[in-house]
Amino acid sequence: MLPPQPISPPQGASPPQGKKLLDQVSDAIRVKHYSSRTEKTYKDWIKRYILFHNKRHPKDMGAEEIQAFITHLAILARIAQAAKQQNEIKKILLRSE
Repeated sequence: MLPPQPISPPQGASPPQGKKLLDQVSDAIRVKHYSSRTEKTYKDWIKRYILFHNKRHPKDMGAEEIQAFITHLAILARIAQAAKQQNEIKKILLRSE
């Protein structure tokens, strides 16, 4: 699956001064007529990314920070999958007793 394309303001428009990042994201998503659920999902992922990097602003980060976040998510997914498999094995073993 390809990552979503960056959301940028409409051509010729620049973000209003002093507007918070997530408000700018909302504005850009609404201009593109995305659903409110998509807007919420994008904003949730942005919040996770910012919190993972100790509340640093995304404009101050680059490819290295993106890679660190993606690696973190991959590790969490592997841990979750392993836990799920362990629970399935426990269920099978408990049924056979």
